[in-house]
Amino acid sequence: MPRPAEADSKWESLEQEWGDMLRDMSRFRRVIPIAVGYVLLSACDGDPIGPTVRLDTAFVLTVGETATLQVRSAEIRFVGVTGDSRCPIDVVCVTSGDAVVEIAVKSSYGPEGHHELHTGDLRSVQHGTLTMALLRLEPDPVSTQTIPPKDYQATLRVTE
Repeated sequence: MPRPAEADSKWESLEQEWGDMLRDMSRFRRVIPIAVGYVLLSACDGDPIGPTVRLDTAFVLTVGETATLQVRSAEIRFVGVTGDSRCPIDVVCVTSGDAVVEIAVKSSYGPEGHHELHTGDLRSVQHGTLTMALLRLEPDPVSTQTIPPKDYQATLRVTE
């Protein structure tokens, strides 16, 4: 039994709609890998953007994070902890020990500079007219645990 002309017309219309939709999906499939690649590359960047901070205000950075100084064109990056011999909180020690925090500073005052800040003496460091101080390093060590490098958080303050 032959199909009525009306059914053929509807079938052709449906075929056209499906064809258009499949072509659109094909174009979309080409965009997905590009978008996913962009997201993955930005996630792998070693310089995650951190807070925008003001002068003379305490701020916290995690390892690899970069703070931007609000008024000056400067960035402070927490590179990592290069040594941690602080006294664990569950032990009685003769001295408090020391941890060494490495920061990198970029500013209009010249090339990027790497500086070490110590928990043992909390002395500040100078980069151009900026002064960086370490206020606290967390977490506190525990004798039975090793602190994973990514878990460190440095509380810093920048003054001029």
